[in-house]
Amino acid sequence: MMACADFGQPIINLDEIAGGFDADHLERGDLHPTIDTPKALEAAEYLLALMEFSPPDILSMSWYERVRPYAEGKVAMAYGYTLLAPYFELDPQSPAFANTGYLPHPHGPGGTPIAPVGGYVFGVPANLPEERIDEAVEALVAFTSPEAQKLFIQNGSRTAPRYSVGSDPEVRRLSPIFESVDQMSWRDELQFWPRPPIPEISDIIQICGYELHDMLRGIVSPKQALSRAQSRAEEVMRKHVT
Repeated sequence: MMACADFGQPIINLDEIAGGFDADHLERGDLHPTIDTPKALEAAEYLLALMEFSPPDILSMSWYERVRPYAEGKVAMAYGYTLLAPYFELDPQSPAFANTGYLPHPHGPGGTPIAPVGGYVFGVPANLPEERIDEAVEALVAFTSPEAQKLFIQNGSRTAPRYSVGSDPEVRRLSPIFESVDQMSWRDELQFWPRPPIPEISDIIQICGYELHDMLRGIVSPKQALSRAQSRAEEVMRKHVT
């Protein structure tokens, strides 16, 4: 899905707008998967080409485990979240310590540089007793305040949801990651449309994971993997509609 976005292809038929694709209006009734497309095929072939330059055990690594060979100096580049940067930024023994730069994903001929946005959602449970709601809201406000965000960073975090915190001189001195992410934002490279928040997204992620993993293992061709993923994703979206 991320590679597709880098080649200019959303995972569902989003409308193209300035700076990317419109993921703000997902209540449409005509949404369908766009996995088996020419651009997606380019992305799949790119993933296959990456295998030549990947650690031998890359297909048994989770997303989070991929930071380990990078931190150990076994690979020169790696995809990763800013969430994982402390793994090597706080380890003076790591070859990557104070020796790392940050860039958005490389892109294909039909795409642009993209740094997919992820994160966490805080909320108040619907079944919380009414007398506890005000305290829960107060806790969320405190937890997401600039003061709390800065405190997290000073204690090892490398994410800054607030512009004000990311531009704080004390924060900037702790890591180059904050300026890098800030620049990506100003260049409109931070995008969340590669992972559109539709009810079926978790199923589609799982489907792509299974089918593309088989492709990378050499069990099926890129075209076969995309065709299978498209068919399975269409079935999932039809079930949710009905």
